[in-house]
Order: sequence, then C-alpha cells, then structure tokens
Amino acid sequence: MKFKSIFIIVIILLNVSCDIFPEKIEYNDAELKPYLKAIAQIDRKSMGFTEIEKDADIRLEQNSNPEKGYDRMLHIYGSTSRTVSFKLIENNGYVWIGEQEIFEGPNEFKTPDGIFNENIILTYGKSAISGHQLNELNITYRGQNKFLTNKANLTLENLRPFLKEWTSGK
Repeated sequence: MKFKSIFIIVIILLNVSCDIFPEKIEYNDAELKPYLKAIAQIDRKSMGFTEIEKDADIRLEQNSNPEKGYDRMLHIYGSTSRTVSFKLIENNGYVWIGEQEIFEGPNEFKTPDGIFNENIILTYGKSAISGHQLNELNITYRGQNKFLTNKANLTLENLRPFLKEWTSGK
C-alpha cells in the first residue's frame, strides 16, 4: 500500500513538472526554427547580445501561467548564459519579447553567499518579465572592478571591450 501511494505521488509530480522543467532541444531541431525566426527579426547585436552558439545547451520552457507575461522561453548555456522570451502569435508563430544574457568575467568577489565570478548582465524586455525598465537596455554589473562599479560607466559602448574579452577565450 505504501509503495502504491509513493508511485501515485511520483506520477503526479512528473505530470506537474512537465511545464516546470524546460526540455532539451537541439539547435538544428525543427521545433527551434520558429524561435530562431523570431530572434532574427530583432537587431540584438545593437543591444550587445551575442549570437547563439550552435553547440549550446538549449532548453525550451513552455509556460502554462499567462500571468508571467510570456508563452515560451529558451534557456541557453554556452560561453554565456541567457534566457530569451516569446509570445505566441497567429499561425503558431512567435514574437521575441525579451532577452537576458549574462557574461561571466575572470575576477572573483566575495559575498555572504560565497565566492562568485564578476559578471555583466544585459537585459531587454518588451513585456514586464524581469522587473527592469521596458523597451530599453538595462545593464547590471556584479563584482569589484572599480571602473564597472561606477554606474556612469555602464554603457554598452564602455562595456564592449569587457564583453569581447570575456567571451573570446570561451
């Protein structure tokens, strides 16, 4: 009886988790094409976002909670980490509504939670998902680089050399 109850609980959790855990998807998979098409409609390079690597670990999240502001989200792990969000439009197409990319730097810094690598986070959203200002590039730096902790220096133009250096060796 106890085994049967545990089995039923496991089945329920697996069914519920289908929307919680993003499924792995390959870059060349036909299922990814509508998302790549939506991404291609945006001048992401001008916002500092990099190309998606063909060998990146890509995960597709299918959101079942409309209050979150997006229908699908790609979680992409390569030389950087990023999420890309989409809204479903007519004919099963998608439109890009936001992206966040994290660039990890070489220097470490201490926090009460442990030791971490410095990072620069670029966030752009057309929909209220991230909590950042909408329709503009939001830049965050976490670390101890004196130049980068100066908020006036957090412009894409000032950061491009750091982003290039941090991604060139990966």
